[in-house]
Amino acid sequence: MKGSLYRKYRPRGFEEFSGQSSVVRVLKSVLKSRDITHAWMFSGPRGTGKTSAAKIFAKTLNCISPDDGMACHSCAHCLSFQKGVYPDYLEMDAASNRGIDEFRVIREQAQVAPMAGKGYYKVFVIDEAHMLTKEASNAFLKTLEEPPSWCIFILATTEPEKLLPTIHSRCIRLEFTLIAPMAVRERLRAVSEAEGYEVEPGVLDRIVEKGGGGLRDSLTLLEQAVHLCGNRVSTNEYLEMTGETALEHIDALLMGIIQNERAVLLSRLNQLFSLGKQPSDLMRQLLQRVEDGLYFCLQVPREAEKLPSECLKLESVHWAQLIRQLLQVQDAMARSLFPSMHLQLGLLQAQESFLTQKDVQESRSVESLKKKVGELEKKIHSGTVATKVAEPRTVSANPATAFEADLKKPVIRDTTLDEFPDNVKNWELVRRELKTRDPITYALIEPAQPGIDSEKLVLYFAPQFQFHFNKVQDTKNFSKIRLLIDQKFNKDYPLELVLGNPPSTLPVSQNPNNPSRSVNQGRISSESRQGENQVAEELKRKILKDPSVARLVQELDAKIESIL
Repeated sequence: MKGSLYRKYRPRGFEEFSGQSSVVRVLKSVLKSRDITHAWMFSGPRGTGKTSAAKIFAKTLNCISPDDGMACHSCAHCLSFQKGVYPDYLEMDAASNRGIDEFRVIREQAQVAPMAGKGYYKVFVIDEAHMLTKEASNAFLKTLEEPPSWCIFILATTEPEKLLPTIHSRCIRLEFTLIAPMAVRERLRAVSEAEGYEVEPGVLDRIVEKGGGGLRDSLTLLEQAVHLCGNRVSTNEYLEMTGETALEHIDALLMGIIQNERAVLLSRLNQLFSLGKQPSDLMRQLLQRVEDGLYFCLQVPREAEKLPSECLKLESVHWAQLIRQLLQVQDAMARSLFPSMHLQLGLLQAQESFLTQKDVQESRSVESLKKKVGELEKKIHSGTVATKVAEPRTVSANPATAFEADLKKPVIRDTTLDEFPDNVKNWELVRRELKTRDPITYALIEPAQPGIDSEKLVLYFAPQFQFHFNKVQDTKNFSKIRLLIDQKFNKDYPLELVLGNPPSTLPVSQNPNNPSRSVNQGRISSESRQGENQVAEELKRKILKDPSVARLVQELDAKIESIL
């Protein structure tokens, strides 16, 4: 390994930049438009790429042949930038050069045109700009207000609030944020592969966590791990070399909680305390392992060391309960004068709570099963449960077929119609069946009057019921009527539909209760006044049977006038 990793793998261009997508998008847009602002402020946490972005910006700005806001990396200017000898780029650390004299030098250098010639820029990068003294800031302010056209100033700072408001007002500020853990992890993996390191996933997780979203610090930690453990970095070895507790000891504590081994749990804790392990570090690592268990149970993608086999049997509710208990213990430890004692007592309480909840859930499952078995036994003994299970009924997707299957149910015989002619009786049965099963189709055939022809069924629709006559002929409606007629009369019984009044000589039974007279004739006089509105009335009655509609009508004192 030659040189520091963060220097060796410093990005050469925006295409190699990790994270900060919004910042990169703004800078590339400015570079493509060549509408260059002379003062910038890059603010954000340390190690998030502020100075790297400033250097890439200066490099691309002075590239001889840039392409779509990206440096070519091959021209003379780009090569001199990569070697660190470009004459028109000055990077100054304000933490060690914070006096007024240094900024007088900058002011003098700013007056000299770029050595690269016309059309290029001199770029001054001032790192840790918040460390400037008040005098140096005031001296720099005049240059910042009226710089030469070839000067670009970039101030990088982790504490922008310490800079003068007058400096803020003259700069375009870009905020750098902490880099996402996945982006840091992928960058570490790529660097490890390029260097030939074998780093276990658990080590990468801990480096990312310690790096805190800073890529520079994370690369430094990776370099430290390789120095400590060699090119092959295992999790346990890394934890031991950095003073943390090996996973096998953390898993032993976890198993002590799960398996209700109180004496073993306290004994292992005391052993770890005797080795100098800190209670806060033990709790943090224990929480990480419990989180690994929850992620494994919920099948959330995550690279982690394998848990003990007993842990794999737990459900997500158990892991969640354990995390809740351990977080409470961690809060108590942060306020305690004796964190080791709080850790011991807290783990014992977490163990008791965890086991209590587990037992309650298991007993609930057993009790629920026993209760169901008991209820079933009572039904069997009382004879309310049939010993033979009925065959499941197959429901057809075809409406006509489903309707036909529904007709196979037993029909209660009505003997009150036996004294009337067969045509009248059978047609009345057809009407009643439709009224019960399909009120909409019933509303269409209700005006029809049957003829007296014994060889076929003739249905007469008066001229004012032409709408009903036409709708009855639709395939969907006619198939239902046809099926009922086949059942009540006989298979393939002839059916004729007639638009017009029935013959005036149509006889009527002498019985005053003749359904043909009381129903059909009474109905025809009523329907002659209503016409096609009969269907709407039937729909209105059906809608009013809906509880929500009925309640709305009652509360608003409303009335349904018509249905369109």
